[in-house]
This record gives sequence, C-alpha cells and structure tokens, in this order.
Amino acid sequence: MSNIYEIICPGDLQNSIQSLVTKKTSKGFSVHIKSVEDFGNPPDHEAIRNFILQRNPRYYLLVGDYDRMPSYPLSGHSSDAYYGMTDIDKIPQIPFGRLSSNDPVVIEEICNRLANYESSGNGNWTKNVILTGWLPRNSQQFATQSDAGWECVEAIGNHFIIIKRFENNESASGEHIPLARTEWEVDNTSKADLIDAINSGALIIRYLGHGTRGSWENIGKKNTNIDEKFNKDDIETLSVGNKHPFVISAACLTGSITPDIAFGEKWLVDGKAIGVFAADVNTRTYWNDRITQEIFEHVVRKRNITIGEMLVRAMQSHFEKHGDRGSEYMKAYTAYRYFGDPDTVLLDLREDKITFNPTSAVVREIFGRWMIVAGSMRLLHFGTKKNEAKAALNVIKHYNLNQQCFVGRPRASMEYYLVNGISPQGPIAGEDSIPINPGNIEVKRINNSWKIVDGRMWLLDFGDSEAEARTSYEIIRKYGFRYICFIGRPYPSMTYFRK
Repeated sequence: MSNIYEIICPGDLQNSIQSLVTKKTSKGFSVHIKSVEDFGNPPDHEAIRNFILQRNPRYYLLVGDYDRMPSYPLSGHSSDAYYGMTDIDKIPQIPFGRLSSNDPVVIEEICNRLANYESSGNGNWTKNVILTGWLPRNSQQFATQSDAGWECVEAIGNHFIIIKRFENNESASGEHIPLARTEWEVDNTSKADLIDAINSGALIIRYLGHGTRGSWENIGKKNTNIDEKFNKDDIETLSVGNKHPFVISAACLTGSITPDIAFGEKWLVDGKAIGVFAADVNTRTYWNDRITQEIFEHVVRKRNITIGEMLVRAMQSHFEKHGDRGSEYMKAYTAYRYFGDPDTVLLDLREDKITFNPTSAVVREIFGRWMIVAGSMRLLHFGTKKNEAKAALNVIKHYNLNQQCFVGRPRASMEYYLVNGISPQGPIAGEDSIPINPGNIEVKRINNSWKIVDGRMWLLDFGDSEAEARTSYEIIRKYGFRYICFIGRPYPSMTYFRK
C-alpha cells in the first residue's frame, strides 16, 4: 500500500499547511506538495488527474477555493473524486479531501485544527451521534418498508448514544405520523434544540433531507406560521469549542464550492467541524439513504480506518449492493465531496494508556502495603496481599505487558493491559478466567445500571456511566479479548484481558 500523501496547493498557501505536513510526516507518510500552478493557468484538469493517477497516493488533498484549485468538470457538476479515478472506474478509488479557502490565515487555522484533532482528547461527547432532518417512519411501518432513519439506528446499534433532532413538521399528515412523532421524540422540538445538541458535542452529525447551497431545509418547527431552516448564519453562531463533529450532509447541493462560502465549506472555514461529507449536485433521496447507512456500517465495524478510507469503502459497498442504476444515480459517486483531511481518524476510541518497562517491574513493600512498581511508577496496590502481588508480577513478566490502560479515572470502571498495542495471548498456568465472546457482547441497562453482558452473564458494571460502558464495549471488540482474567476473587487485586 502506498505511503504517499499528495497535496496539490497554490504556491502562496504552502506555508500555511506546514503543521499538517509535519503531522503527516510524523505518522510515516511520504508527503509531497505539488503547486497547482505547475499545471498551467488555468490549471489543466486532465493533467492534474494524470498526475494523481501516476502517483497513486494513499490520500490526496486539494487546497484552495474553486477558482485557484478547481474540481474536475463533468457533465452537470464538478468532482474532486474524479481526479483519482480512471476511465473505467465507476466509483472513487483513492481517499480524497479538500480545504476550500484562498485565505492563508484560514488555511493555517484549519491545518492546525486537523493536526491537533487526534491529540485533543475525548470526552463523553465522542459517544454521541446526532440524527436530524426528515422524520423517519415508525417501527410498525418499518417492518414492511425500508427507511434510512431506522437502518442507521440499526447500524449504530450499541456503539453510540443516539440524539434525535428530527424535523418537527406539525403540518405532516399520514397514518404513521402520530406514531413516528412520538417514537422519534420530535414533539415541541425546534432548531434551537438542534443547535444546543451540536454545542453540547457529538462525534457525528447526520442530516438527511432537502438541501441548498446555503442551508438544511428540513430542520426544526414547521407549521402554517413557522418554517425553520439551518443555514450558514446558524453555523457561524455555533459554540462547539474543541468538540468538532464529522458532518454527513445527505442532501442536495450542500457540498458545492462557490464564489461565496457555501454550506459545506462554511463548517470547516469557521472551525465548527473536523470534516464534512456532502454532494455538489441534486441527488436522489434513495441514494443518500443508502450511502449514509453504509457510512455508519463502516464507522461501527471498521473503527480504526480513516474518514477518507471509510467514505471510499462505503461507496464501494454501496455499489456492490445496488449496482449501476443509470447516470442520474451514478453521478452522485463523483459529486460527493469531502471537506477535510482524508487521513483523519475519528475521536471515538481515544484510549487512556500508561507505558512502562516490564523488566523493571518489582514487588515492593511501602509503608506496610504491597505494590508493584516500575521505576518511579506505582502500577498496582495489593494492601496486605503479598501473594497476589507476586502472582500479578508473574502475569506482567509472562506476557511482557508494557501498557496499563483505563476507561474512566481516577476510579477506572475498566482496566486492561497491552503488549505494544496488542492483546496478550494464551493462558498462563493457574489463571482464573472467564471466557467471553466479543461478537456476542452487548451494552444493556439492568436495574438502573449500565452493564456489558454476554448472553445472560454480566461481565462489567458501570453504574450510571453509559459512555464508559460503550467505550469499554468498543475496546473489547477492538482487541478481540476472549477472556477476562483475575488475580484474587471476589475482590480482585488485578483484572486483565487476553485472547
């Protein structure tokens, strides 16, 4: 697989992208910057395309607005994706992104934000997903009719906390509307409720509905006197702080690049999102429905891939399932645009880890209490239980554990250990363990307490912290842990997981 990160950028913006270049270089990429002026004035679109295809990068990033860094002109729309497609490709093949501004200060701010995103830490907000836009069908109707709202919920499953902020259309009619209004919690909701939810923090915002170059149309209250919309001015007033969402705008035209700042561009230019996926053309509702479903499938099942890879794979999966439906549908693949760095990894599973040297780990008595220390670090406390301290040290030495990890501190609700970022494997003589099936575990609320369960067996209890339960669920699945192991029970001095 290529390790090239290709950037095509106007010469006068190249100093502004240095923080992002430094970040990509530190991750092992071979970063190459190509001046867009090298392709002529105006730039030769086909020359840019041939250059990218010849380079075959892992990612490519276009920097500049439409007039300085143009998209490839196709019938009825322009495309960033097509620069990485051959004549026989029907769907994008290379993850791509765009930073759409000609202002050096704005580009520098965007790059600083992108470079620092993965180290900005994660709070409970990273477990939130906002679903907004059209009111989906109710569950009774969904039993016989397809609906993207329900299918996205199914794809999200146990992985995120779903915040519902659907259009409150008081004029809507139909037999399913009263049930759906109750089921999707839209009674008395407004655009202000959506803004509050965004400001509180969400990892992902997904909108599905009508769109324009300046707004989401199906937002908030709708009746004979009120027609709320979410527009560029609303983006400007958001107060997200460092809680930057990934925005999926499954709507017409919101991914346009225009002489003024269009809707999708606005999120990134104003520092309100880490990335925006949107379309440059009028798109089919059915197509947008299925694309958003595939994106969530890839967010949930392939959590370590980047946003760019996730979007390309989602479109590939979509094509495999639905095939070539003709030009009116197929043009959406090339019309989807991503504003942001395609190498960004979502902050949904940022782990709290302490690295230590296992060869220096020893059992030591300090003020009458037995501990395992590694250099100046006190790793584990055992009170008066010297034998348990020795048994725990034996585990550390046996597996060569060198990372102690937590979910929640100072009182961690889950503690686990890794060996250079991977799970310890195989049993140790005399271990006390319980087998678990990472493919079968669920997050459930039982007796007002959030738990991870495997069938009828309760594995871990998180009290009132749903976010910590869901983070722990993802960690177990990520590392494929198949055993939970204990030193001392019923009140273990050490708990660890292994394959």
